[in-house]
Amino acid sequence: MDYDRAAGRKDSAITGKYKQIAIIMLATLFAFMGLGGAEVAIVGLLILGMVIWALVDVIKSDFTKPNNKFVWILVIVFMPILGSFLYLLIGRGQRASRY
Repeated sequence: MDYDRAAGRKDSAITGKYKQIAIIMLATLFAFMGLGGAEVAIVGLLILGMVIWALVDVIKSDFTKPNNKFVWILVIVFMPILGSFLYLLIGRGQRASRY
């Protein structure tokens, strides 16, 4: 068993095995789907771009209710993919003005 000094707890070998299995399964899934390094990087960059775009749009916009800006920022930060997608679908209609 490994000791994690930062967390002050011991990690069991089972947790390490599950992490390794998850990584192998994910790699197998990407290989089966035909996704290599370049495709995964492009998808990652597209997702990152969508998250940044949503955050910038929230920060620059005024909303009809003052708490909406804060709530949308929290949603995007804590659930980046789903939050930015929901903001671009729902949140943009809640804006009072664009910039």
